[in-house]
Amino acid sequence: MQKLYNRKRYFDELLAHKDKDLIKIITGIRRCGKSSLLELFKEHLKKQNAKFIQINFESLEFEHLSDYKELYKYIKSKIKSGKYYLLFDEIQVVKDWQKAIESFRLDFECDIYITGSNSHLLSGEFSTYLTGRFVEIKLLPLSFAEFLEFHELGNELSLEDKFQKYLIFGGMPILAQYKMDEINSFQAL
Repeated sequence: MQKLYNRKRYFDELLAHKDKDLIKIITGIRRCGKSSLLELFKEHLKKQNAKFIQINFESLEFEHLSDYKELYKYIKSKIKSGKYYLLFDEIQVVKDWQKAIESFRLDFECDIYITGSNSHLLSGEFSTYLTGRFVEIKLLPLSFAEFLEFHELGNELSLEDKFQKYLIFGGMPILAQYKMDEINSFQAL
């Protein structure tokens, strides 16, 4: 598994809403770090010995959960007693997912976190179902300061040269894996 970078601003924002009766929706463009933020949050929950259920809908393991009724049945079968944290990555692939989410809020002691792209999650009529019941955490590509944290550039480059690297490579977190290799970096996007 790749190294997870803590984007403190967003992680702190997520923690500020933890255990509030709001659905936490993490949105952002493709590859900006939504899944990584959710994974960091899961690690935080593990350290607290909290009970959680995590589903990444991009995994074939969960392809049978393609509509809200199947998702509801699955979660209901997993929840025992006590509070659960429900972590759903790329939930937009589930037909009418918002119906299941609202039922979880009503039927279980849970705190709900979901990710997906802006266009899929915050468009259409679903927002009327969740009005006043969600908070959106908008994840952006790396700022220049975050870029410097992600890419260990050392002191041999001037700040201006580092900024030029930022302009060339951009702010997608995945590119830190390529260590400023232009050819591979640009293929990765």
